[in-house]
Amino acid sequence: MPESKYYKILGLEPGSDIQTIRKRYRKLVLIYHPDKNPSSEAQKKFLEITTSYEILIGKKKAPINQDTQIKRKKPNEERIKEAKKRYYEQQKKEELEQELYFQSLFVGKKWSIIKFSVFVGIFLSALITLDMFLPQHKKKLEISHYAKNVSSFNDWDYLSVLKTINGDKYWVSEIETECLMNGNQLYLFESWLFHEPIKIICNGASSEETFPVKLTFYSFGPLIIVIFLLPTFTFFYRKKMGLYTLLYYLSLLISPTLMLIFIFTNYHWFHLLGLGFI
Repeated sequence: MPESKYYKILGLEPGSDIQTIRKRYRKLVLIYHPDKNPSSEAQKKFLEITTSYEILIGKKKAPINQDTQIKRKKPNEERIKEAKKRYYEQQKKEELEQELYFQSLFVGKKWSIIKFSVFVGIFLSALITLDMFLPQHKKKLEISHYAKNVSSFNDWDYLSVLKTINGDKYWVSEIETECLMNGNQLYLFESWLFHEPIKIICNGASSEETFPVKLTFYSFGPLIIVIFLLPTFTFFYRKKMGLYTLLYYLSLLISPTLMLIFIFTNYHWFHLLGLGFI
């Protein structure tokens, strides 16, 4: 029997990888295992899928005369017993491999990075939360250029860009042209600790308008905090499931990277050392 026949028995395309073969085999076993389906047809199918599976993963060689191996009308009890035994042995082997893989996640350099990220993430999250409630710095803005209705991330959210004489840029929600003319004063309000821009206030002759600054770290404050705290969740969760592996590598790669970007962007580390006074 050609190898493609074994794939056909499992309902797979020829050349499918081992992981796909294993997933398909487990799914079929739940249907045809003698303990779940005692019919003679199910027993025959169980023998076929077990034999095909073992051949495709290289555990067993294909017999020379496949007709006598698979196409028997009534498989005997001994063959059923051996197939069940091989199934449970394979199941235990896979469980052991998963356990060893799971335990390997909690040793070595990768786990050390996650543990260090736990402390840094909690520290930064606490400071960002505190910074949102502290008094804000106020400074006067002198605009050199501006552009209105510049698209940001989509077709319905339009932002204006303000550029100061110092070269700083700020994105705000559709600021009125009148605020940029007629001698009106613009003031930027920054967070106390990290000096993150929060809002721009336009003081006119008769009114005062506020425009939130967009596209900053604090514009995505809750999301930033969630990402910073992800290593903490990963450290304490530790569940043997596929989702945990995803959380593990997000905590290993994404969270520390974003922490470094935050610390070294806009002189956050410098402002932190100065406790916000500088």
